[in-house]
Amino acid sequence: QFDVNKHCINYPARLIKHIRIPPKRTVSVPVSVALSSAQVLFRPCFKLQQRSPILMLNSSLNIHRHTSFISLHNPTNEVRLLPKGILLGTTTIPTLSFKKDLDIDYSLAQKNICNLIQPITNSEQKDKVKSVLDKHLKLFDTTEPTIVINVKPHAIKTLDYPPPSSKPYYSTPTKQDAMYTITQELLQFELIRSSYSPYAAPALLVAKHDGTWRMVVDYKKLNNITIKDNHPLPNMEQTIQVLGNGYQFFSKFDMKSSFWQIPIEEEDRHKTAFITPEGLYEWNV
Repeated sequence: QFDVNKHCINYPARLIKHIRIPPKRTVSVPVSVALSSAQVLFRPCFKLQQRSPILMLNSSLNIHRHTSFISLHNPTNEVRLLPKGILLGTTTIPTLSFKKDLDIDYSLAQKNICNLIQPITNSEQKDKVKSVLDKHLKLFDTTEPTIVINVKPHAIKTLDYPPPSSKPYYSTPTKQDAMYTITQELLQFELIRSSYSPYAAPALLVAKHDGTWRMVVDYKKLNNITIKDNHPLPNMEQTIQVLGNGYQFFSKFDMKSSFWQIPIEEEDRHKTAFITPEGLYEWNV
């Protein structure tokens, strides 16, 4: 359940097995949540607390493989029983909030939604999906990039070496004009900012299939002094086996221009500085 006003997604937490709680005792019980892995906030079920003396507290839960644990306290002098599958409460996971509340381009948003639901052949199902997507119309307005602000910023850890710097690459007048246009757009959207950093990686233009230009930055020197994050990549076959454990339908989500959505740690932004014929800039994302 998505709460539009509070910008959060709620998932029920249900008891995995029958539980017997002795008098004056606190027990930790397993619950199932429709999330594979996440850290969420737990809020006890109000109706259950009204009809049962069992005490539960608001708490933070770590979910692993759709399972977590909740503490229950029996303050009475009698044994209390809870059946399997009973709703103990609701877990809440915050969604990504956007940096700006920009006006919506309704025509573009509707066009994107229509393109997404086009493969659905059942007209009734198509209408139901469209009604849900229409409630979140802003998400489908791709006229301007957005920056999420409630995620962990990206940190760039470097070795104790002098900051690498380079001169701007040679560029033709036509490419210089294109580079200037691109940097001005990035400045307007606050994806970059002017810089006085001792770092300076050269920026260059690469032709796209449609004949326009894409700006890229040559960070080879920065990569040479960056401390790599050694994190295991998930095994696809193993992941599919876990996902396929009793489930038939899956949803797939992707981030548009995700490298422009995750903020960079403020203290590391100067390390991303890149140089063009017009000046020095650094990334905010």
